[in-house]
Amino acid sequence: MLNIIKSEFFNQNQCNEIIKYAKNKKKFLLNQNYNDIKKTSYYDSNLITTSCYNRYNFFVDNPKFADMFAHFIKNRVINLSWPIGVQAWVNIYETNQGISAHDHSGDFSANVFLGGEINPGICYIVDDEIITIQNKIGEIQVFPSNLKHFVLPNQSQKERYTLGMCIYQFSSLTNFILSGSCINSKFKEIALLAEPS
Repeated sequence: MLNIIKSEFFNQNQCNEIIKYAKNKKKFLLNQNYNDIKKTSYYDSNLITTSCYNRYNFFVDNPKFADMFAHFIKNRVINLSWPIGVQAWVNIYETNQGISAHDHSGDFSANVFLGGEINPGICYIVDDEIITIQNKIGEIQVFPSNLKHFVLPNQSQKERYTLGMCIYQFSSLTNFILSGSCINSKFKEIALLAEPS
């Protein structure tokens, strides 16, 4: 059984704003000349905003969306211990780029489709069966982090934009994970979000 929470999350104007952020983040990261970015078995180092997921955090860069996300998680994902840690990054898939089957660390993962070619959707692997969920602009999908998923290569000439997240409830925040939220850390990957009232 596919265990996913789906909901409208960002409106079109917000998606457009985040796409602009993604393009600017890509330019910024390309200018950093990181020499330790490596191709992995499931994504290419040319997916710079994805391969540098641990060098920035979407919510740190865009705090106005953090409270919105915290309220959504509190209302839709029950029994989390707070505060939560959230790793959040943007993905930009150009022509022929995708990401092969993988899972994430944390308790839950989330994906928001922001814009571009809606096909293919995101594919989940459940009991050796592939279930594809159609993309819808602004829709969030929240799922257990150990659920394997992938995105087939983009066959269009339009870039595809998504926001990916890993969610750690308080009881899962290890010293290693917390170090990613420290102001003096090399990596700036974790945003700590307080429980909304």
